[in-house]
Amino acid sequence: MRAQAAAALLLLLASLPLAGQLETEPPPVRVLRTGGLRVETAALLMSGQEGGTIPVATLVVPQPGTGAGNRSRVSVVLEIDGAEALAGQTGDVLRLEICLYAITSGSAPASPSGGPALSSGVSSGITATTTTAGALPVSTASATPGGRVAASRMDTVEVDLASRGAELEEGGLKYVGELDLPPGDYALRVLVRNAATSEVGLRSIPLTIPDFAKRRGLLLPPIVADPKRDETLGEAQGETQETAADAWLTARGAGIPDSPPSFSLDALPSARPILAPDVKTELRIAAWKLDEPGLPGLKIEIRRPGGARVGTFPLEIAGREAGSVPGLEILTASFVPKDLEDGVYDLRAVLAEGRAEGRGDDAAIAAILSTSIVVLQNGGGGQVWAALTPSRRAQAAQASVSAGGSGGADGPAQARRGKKVRKIDAGPVKAAYRKALTLLAGDDREGARTAVMAMEASVLGGERPASSEDLMEVELDVAGDLARSDSGILIPLLTLHQVIYRDAVRKQSYLVSTHDRELVFRLIALYAQRNPSPEGRREAGRFLYGLAAEMTESAPPSLRARLFQQILALDGTDATALLCLAVDAERQGRYAEAVGHLERLNKLHPGHAEARLRLGVNLARIGKVKDARRVLAEVSGLSTAEPWHVAVAAQEQTRVLIAAGDLAGAEAAIQDGLKRLPDDDKLALQLGLIRDLRKDPRGARDAVARIGKTEARLPRNRGSAGSGGVARNRYNSMPFEALDRAWSDLQKSALDHLPALAAALGVPAGADSVRNTP
Repeated sequence: MRAQAAAALLLLLASLPLAGQLETEPPPVRVLRTGGLRVETAALLMSGQEGGTIPVATLVVPQPGTGAGNRSRVSVVLEIDGAEALAGQTGDVLRLEICLYAITSGSAPASPSGGPALSSGVSSGITATTTTAGALPVSTASATPGGRVAASRMDTVEVDLASRGAELEEGGLKYVGELDLPPGDYALRVLVRNAATSEVGLRSIPLTIPDFAKRRGLLLPPIVADPKRDETLGEAQGETQETAADAWLTARGAGIPDSPPSFSLDALPSARPILAPDVKTELRIAAWKLDEPGLPGLKIEIRRPGGARVGTFPLEIAGREAGSVPGLEILTASFVPKDLEDGVYDLRAVLAEGRAEGRGDDAAIAAILSTSIVVLQNGGGGQVWAALTPSRRAQAAQASVSAGGSGGADGPAQARRGKKVRKIDAGPVKAAYRKALTLLAGDDREGARTAVMAMEASVLGGERPASSEDLMEVELDVAGDLARSDSGILIPLLTLHQVIYRDAVRKQSYLVSTHDRELVFRLIALYAQRNPSPEGRREAGRFLYGLAAEMTESAPPSLRARLFQQILALDGTDATALLCLAVDAERQGRYAEAVGHLERLNKLHPGHAEARLRLGVNLARIGKVKDARRVLAEVSGLSTAEPWHVAVAAQEQTRVLIAAGDLAGAEAAIQDGLKRLPDDDKLALQLGLIRDLRKDPRGARDAVARIGKTEARLPRNRGSAGSGGVARNRYNSMPFEALDRAWSDLQKSALDHLPALAAALGVPAGADSVRNTP
């Protein structure tokens, strides 16, 4: 059918890799429709949260449809990190549940409940039948915080690990799904879940569908394929060059047809393509009702994710093909991204300046017409993004090393999943690294940082880049030699590399930031090996706080969890690491996991007020209301309780009591909180609500009236623990204070050890340093 052929516009529907299989042999990858959602899965989708332990990259492509109702076919490409999806897997078959939900926001109409099924098997919402015990059927009429479910798709991808497990771990899974949507604004919720381990990946993407019937001159997102094998390069270097495009197992949503050959690239589009600066990039662009005079002026625009334009480059058109929908054509083109630093960017095709795109040049439409890219020197060595990320198996092995074990045969060497391009020339690298450390010993911290970053960038991203693991071994050899007689010399080194990691993250220099993060872990493991006493290991764990101070804001959840678990491997009683794990789990909606961390923390540190508060809140969230009421009531009596602890405890205790219908108890809890915090406007507002529920309008007015008087008494820009939501904002944040204090202490300790570093290098020590941030 032509309606089905139109769905293939952007080359997203290539056949599953089944060539050569016997008809009687079960396919290594198959896709089944999922009949329903588990309660916790539905809650995560509707929450709008992002994160999880499974990294997922997305590409969303709207395309004009051919059916009635002016609906658009929206193709969604997901790239799922294979090693992370496999973490904890024990069975022979991996089952990944994949959910796509379009939630209305603004004027986008929702599909009517009980409406007809959309083409290609996408129902007009969540199907009302369940296939697993505990699954939750949800009607499309169900209200959500962002609106209503306009369309959804749920598939289960099964992978035979005996035949395809190694391939999956080296790269990952590329999944293609589709939704059918009318014009409007949506939030696209994406969830990937390992059915066996319950590990998830979550994305929430703002999505604007253009009205193709009313717009002209739209350029849809550029399509870039993962690179092909360079046979000539492989022969010249005598090495095997893997095909990045073959790094993915591919799966298509159940019922979605194949794409016409005329629209097919040699490989599926990349959801997160990696480009090399100053190297020609080939791409395809779908153009909608583009006037002929517009072709010579087409350009590629590259912007930062925040919107700042970095550059505009000419687009060379090599070919044009008619699309299956009148008014649609496919352009084959190329451009050269010149003089770009490593980092993440948005890639978009634009018309010449001064030419209109109908009404398609507003910010919302521009966002959906962009493709997210990563720019790395040498294109990341020709690998896909998932192959550049350390697997959690390697991280666990390294944690074992930090804990005093050997890490096994698959230890540090497994931290990189791509194959080596060349062995490192250790002599010049050692000399350059020691020279940079000489600057550090002389208290030229900025010079040392600049020199090390330049050396690492050149080694990792040159014409023939070396692996991060090889470079790390050289740097660790130098560090181990210098600290042979005094392990304290490692402290300025690991501080230096933590600062480099921070700089590289903010500059979006992924090769350097990933390398230095892993090097810091290895340096701290070396320190712990040199100081095996309990106090030495506790000190090594505290050194990781410096890394945590940055990673809590910039790193994905799986890396944050690894960081705090590594601290606990060094010191199992560390309160801050347990609290951070609990807060992170809570922010991802993993409330039962948060309770586990908090119960352990409360057992180890009974007087920890924040741990007691968070335990009460999360017990209520998992339905243990009686225990929650008891724990929350204990918070105000703790000597360590701060005003914000008391405020949130009173708020949460009141909510639990109201839900239980105990309005008298709720008012008593609020009054108790107001005795401690008489200026707390949130508690006063809750008191008004309770009195209103108790049909006491005068009392409600009196309670609410005190809010304005409270604000009038407060100094400008100041407030009590609860006024203006201060307490709630604090509750929703990670415990940065402890991490920042530890980072400051680490920097001071590093300065104290600079003379010993200078002595080990055989150079004069610098003058007394000003004790500030390096």
